[in-house]
Amino acid sequence: MSIQEYYARQACKEINIYNPEIQIDHINGKTIVNGKVYGIILPKTLIKYCRNLWNKRVQDFYFKGNIAKNREWIRSYSNVYESNRGRNKDLKYTLDQDYFTNLSRTKFGLSPIGECPWSYRFFETIACGAIPILGDNDNDIFAKDYIFFHHSDKKNYNKDDVMSNFNTLLHNVTL
Repeated sequence: MSIQEYYARQACKEINIYNPEIQIDHINGKTIVNGKVYGIILPKTLIKYCRNLWNKRVQDFYFKGNIAKNREWIRSYSNVYESNRGRNKDLKYTLDQDYFTNLSRTKFGLSPIGECPWSYRFFETIACGAIPILGDNDNDIFAKDYIFFHHSDKKNYNKDDVMSNFNTLLHNVTL
């Protein structure tokens, strides 16, 4: 089961939909639940968990993940940690408390796209109260509804932008 399907199943359980028929179009970020097409779906419990971590922003930038060739630009920032945790089948469906705690203590989450034209990290960054930063050549298909910056942009952390992103996230990615 993909993480996309896992999150969709968790979100369905939260609203008492058991044994849903779920189809995944991962490349295009589509989740089909009982015939209805959605984008990426996140469980409200995950978003609530992240929101409860919001605290003082003690660092400007944060990234933890795989640093593929198209992500080399992130190495110019502080608080960048290479990890293959998300690709580890034994850890894939467990909560990475260290990742979410650190992301919730930063102003900007480095959110490069990977093999798809979108990234979970973009949504996780918003859930944690940080503003996403994309690579200059990244065109995340979900970014149009959110406030974000590209790598070469001047960056401004604004709490109103954070709340706008968070409210949009709740509307766009939950059932």
